[in-house]
Amino acid sequence: AKACHNMICGITALGVCEAFALADALELDLDRFFRLCSGAAAQSWILENRCPVPGPAPDAPASNDYAPGFAARLMAKDLGLAQQAAVGSGQQTEFGAAAARRFRKFVESGAGDLDFSAIYRSIHN
Repeated sequence: AKACHNMICGITALGVCEAFALADALELDLDRFFRLCSGAAAQSWILENRCPVPGPAPDAPASNDYAPGFAARLMAKDLGLAQQAAVGSGQQTEFGAAAARRFRKFVESGAGDLDFSAIYRSIHN
């Protein structure tokens, strides 16, 4: 159950990171964007507690140099376990597989001890 739960978290985190990267590229005010999303259908625990950019959520790891609440290496491990289970059960998990690859590469880049929300750094141009 933990690997499946963390698959949801990993996939959600990547979506939040991509949305914030796009919002920044569009020169949106990221504090306002965070407040908008927090009060709308995009609201989630990941958004509220692991906002990937410094500032909008003062207690989030991004606002504290990505000090880990849950290290990226642990997320990569759990996503890998979820993919092993998916293969073993014959269940395809396209987004789960993509998240596992993305987090594995992030950890291999030397960022494994940062909070998993730091993957934003590899998404934001």
